[in-house]
Amino acid sequence: MAKITIYVPDQEPMKVSFDEKAEVTVGRGSDNDLIVDHESISGHHAKLQLEGDTYSLIDLGSTNGTKIDGIATSNGPLSNGTQITFGKVDAVYECEEPVAAQEEGEASLGEGEAFASNMEVEIAETSAKPAGFTNLSPLEKVEEKNQFGKIAMAAGVVAIIAALATFGAAAVMKVG
Repeated sequence: MAKITIYVPDQEPMKVSFDEKAEVTVGRGSDNDLIVDHESISGHHAKLQLEGDTYSLIDLGSTNGTKIDGIATSNGPLSNGTQITFGKVDAVYECEEPVAAQEEGEASLGEGEAFASNMEVEIAETSAKPAGFTNLSPLEKVEEKNQFGKIAMAAGVVAIIAALATFGAAAVMKVG
């Protein structure tokens, strides 16, 4: 069963099942199947169309465009986990992937077997955010405290050590 979770800014995420409808329209207009109330969404923004056993996304000439996995597009196939952006509204498409019928002559992995590849990979030295990346985390970014607080803490520790040293020296003088 296909589903989509829509993340409209400043609203709770909206999760909707398609129930295998042949076509699901998305837009601000009241005649859409998925009504998304956001200024960046056109009246009739896009549609999700069932083709065989998978859905494809088709932009309906929207003003602010549509992206699939961060790439602007007018149409494209969807698979489980595909990130869609309608204007400035993010969404994630989910579906149960059909088990592909195995072609004759294709190998299959048995229990405990591993897939062998001649592909060479390296760990990246640096990384960058993909184009169009938006953080969907509900947690706010933690800002580093200012340097003044750190300096004040260090000065306090030094003052305590100096006071202990002074009292220790005075105690030694009284005994001696």
